[in-house]
Amino acid sequence: LNNHFIVRQSEHFAERVARMETKLRDQIEAAVQLAFGRRPSRNEARDLLAYAEKHGLANLCRLLLNSNEFMFVN
Repeated sequence: LNNHFIVRQSEHFAERVARMETKLRDQIEAAVQLAFGRRPSRNEARDLLAYAEKHGLANLCRLLLNSNEFMFVN
């Protein structure tokens, strides 16, 4: 989870999303769409927004990259 490669890739991911959208709420939706291939649910969007406001977009991206949904195919 804290591997330097993952941390750096999370930063790159956050930079990509920040270039796509200007508002944090829209950046989160874009990140979930890119990572999971779907839009976040209303509850996910609310929780992810609170997390990103507290910890930043790069840490949110790291959270997405380390999630079970990203790591395992259903």
